[in-house]
Amino acid sequence: KHSRNRWKARTHASVTRISRHLIPIFGAKPIASIGRTEVASWLGGLKGCTIWPLCIMSSVMKHAEDLGIRPPGSNPCAGMRRKKTRFAGRHLGADDYGALGRALRKHCPMPNPAGALLRFVALTGCRRSEAFDLQWDNLHGDRAVLADSKTGPKTIWLGTAARAVLDAMPRTDGPWIFRDEHRARRLTELYKAWHAVTAEAGLEGLRVHDLRHGFASVGISMKMDLPTIAGLLGHADIATTNGYAHLRSGHLSEAVARVAARIAGPLPTSPPEPLLPRLRPPKPAAA
Repeated sequence: KHSRNRWKARTHASVTRISRHLIPIFGAKPIASIGRTEVASWLGGLKGCTIWPLCIMSSVMKHAEDLGIRPPGSNPCAGMRRKKTRFAGRHLGADDYGALGRALRKHCPMPNPAGALLRFVALTGCRRSEAFDLQWDNLHGDRAVLADSKTGPKTIWLGTAARAVLDAMPRTDGPWIFRDEHRARRLTELYKAWHAVTAEAGLEGLRVHDLRHGFASVGISMKMDLPTIAGLLGHADIATTNGYAHLRSGHLSEAVARVAARIAGPLPTSPPEPLLPRLRPPKPAAA
């Protein structure tokens, strides 16, 4: 209740959902009585990633300190280890994109809104939600400017292919490009189309969000640095982009070979040639 005004609707929905796991266990307890042992026991019983639940529990405890109903510095979540996500940017190769392209042409030919949105996400690396809520008024030449996104104001840079997708979309009376006022219905249509496309392409299990990962992996393969990738994806923290760092291993190997070759000129690395004994010419035979 106290944080609702500074939270986005999506964040509020996530917190509300996770709070359902907190209330049955801790709801009847005085908040000042909740200790580290109880929190650790609860955390150990959770399945999957525990980052969000622990963050919310820690925020509740900090807020209780601010309100004076827990002693200062008594947060029982402090220093607890979290089960980290196993995020790793998925690499989509040329064959994968070829299969997706054929499946999109079969199931979602342009200007099908679901197919157009999927193409736009793949060609810009934006989030699905950003594309879904994109409006015509957001377009300004080679960019789309969003007043708000997951990480605040954001610019989506548009290449020639992405602009071609936008140019193919018919203008309607509504403000949105890839949907109408029935957001929930359009979202359902999007997932139905995506399941059909991935099944046709032989890429079952691939998520729409993996198109964003694929965009980043292609940028890495083109030897773009991580700050550039972060700028294209709109990451607020470069640490998020480091999730793609494992894709750079091949290029790092190439880079170290190039640097070492340059240094090896003035800094010989091969063993010296063995010194051969100097042989004196034979003495002339005695007369």
